[in-house]
Amino acid sequence: MIYLLASPPRFVHVKEAHEDQEAFEERFRTTIVQIKLHPSIAYLARNWRERIPFPRTLWKWYDGRYQTTLERYGFKGPHPKHQPKHQPKHQPWEPTREVPSIPYDFLSENPQVAWELLRIGSFYSAAPIPAMLHVTSESRHVLIDYGYELAFRTRTCGPRTWFNFKTDVLYIDRYSPEWDDMDPDPCQLFLEEPGLRDPSHNLSGYMRRDVSQELWNFTPVLEIDALSTVFERKEMVHSTGFENMGLQAYKDDNMGDGSKFFVDTACKYEEQLVSMRDDPIRGGGSLVPYKIPKISIVYIGYPWMCRGLFDWRRVVWNRYQSLKEEESRSRAVEDALRSIDVPRKPIYEKNDDTNSLSSQSSDEFRNDMEAWEELRNYYEYGYHEMFEEHARHNWLLTGTISAPEMG
Repeated sequence: MIYLLASPPRFVHVKEAHEDQEAFEERFRTTIVQIKLHPSIAYLARNWRERIPFPRTLWKWYDGRYQTTLERYGFKGPHPKHQPKHQPKHQPWEPTREVPSIPYDFLSENPQVAWELLRIGSFYSAAPIPAMLHVTSESRHVLIDYGYELAFRTRTCGPRTWFNFKTDVLYIDRYSPEWDDMDPDPCQLFLEEPGLRDPSHNLSGYMRRDVSQELWNFTPVLEIDALSTVFERKEMVHSTGFENMGLQAYKDDNMGDGSKFFVDTACKYEEQLVSMRDDPIRGGGSLVPYKIPKISIVYIGYPWMCRGLFDWRRVVWNRYQSLKEEESRSRAVEDALRSIDVPRKPIYEKNDDTNSLSSQSSDEFRNDMEAWEELRNYYEYGYHEMFEEHARHNWLLTGTISAPEMG
């Protein structure tokens, strides 16, 4: 138990070191490269099956750099049935309409495509290795028995990163082609909003760095974070859509309740993954269906960053309540002014009878109008100026936002 308590869960940021395209093409044209496709490429068929092979008119013509096949110049190779049986052509998967074969002569004449499928690469991480894996042989065996293992192999390299699939969280950057090499099977998937660690947001004033807490953590995104467009004039969450229009549409469809917006948005992502997985299977493909992870939309950062976010939410919530009260008072004043009877005689018309006095009701109405002008000027040029500039966000003030957790 001591060994396990001394090995807390980690966010393991994994990156790829791979052969760059120029180095690959140089190797491809100067040495004999065995073209052997990995079976895992079949899982990505939906990304390439409509583009490989390209029409022959789009194939790269020989320009002196790349090797070409004899068939390009009209020579006929032996028919496949006449080839020796002890040298069968490598076929990593059974071709179907959904997962067609990739012609090797096409790859030999298109090194830029071959680089995507054949480059040498490996995964690595700068995350600290759990110390108990190296303290004693006993602690090492305990952690290995608990689930720590070398993980994340690629098509060309074995696993190199210590990871516990029971407790650790795999962190990867925005999608890039090299992640086609990875084949994790997660049960939980976090989609990260960038606001927590984005230095352009004004959250740093609420954060107090604690060097004793340098392992990343996560916290769910809440509806109140949409108020960043009002108070910080910058979006802190992107899953609400541009200028929070997605959240606004959701609230309109749910009687003003947006508390489940991020949960329902995550469910839509899960449905998209299911559709992506099942498309080739419905078409008669032979791929084995894989498990779709549970998706959550979260912030990721150090614990002291999360505490700073909580403090920011408290401040924003108080300001939000104050502004709603001001907005309510403003509407009450406006409604009261509308209820006053306007005299038929213009207020500022000069009275021809200098001996007569303005009616008491006219004086009272003029006083009310002066008070209203003063109040209007306050909202136009004072503290409320930002909301005049961002009138499209007024729905955030007139609607209802759930209170943040204060724990």
